[in-house]
Amino acid sequence: MSFVQQQIQLRNPSSGVTVLTPNPERPDFFLRFEGAGDENGGDQHWVTREIASLPATTAAVRKGLLIADDLDPADPLARVLVCQGNPKKANAELTAQRVVFDEEGKPVVQSIPVIIRPLVKE
Repeated sequence: MSFVQQQIQLRNPSSGVTVLTPNPERPDFFLRFEGAGDENGGDQHWVTREIASLPATTAAVRKGLLIADDLDPADPLARVLVCQGNPKKANAELTAQRVVFDEEGKPVVQSIPVIIRPLVKE
């Protein structure tokens, strides 16, 4: 049986502040990532696997807005959190998709607007 990492480390590779709201149904819960190399370590957060696998989080990692460090390549979550290309510029607007099941048990795809806006550190 292989060890499954319980928490995932996310970090901000940009010099500006990045704010992530992983669950659009809970806008009061957000993660603020200070600019890369923050002397207090505010550019990194440890998140649960549940938060790491939410559409907004996976989209942010895939776009390069956040980086998931130290994932075991054998971990199924590593395949979800694969950065596709170079980090994108700030102010990226993303759309996530959520699959819900209707009364008959059939999957229905819903689009969810997700906005990740890095704030410029003064």
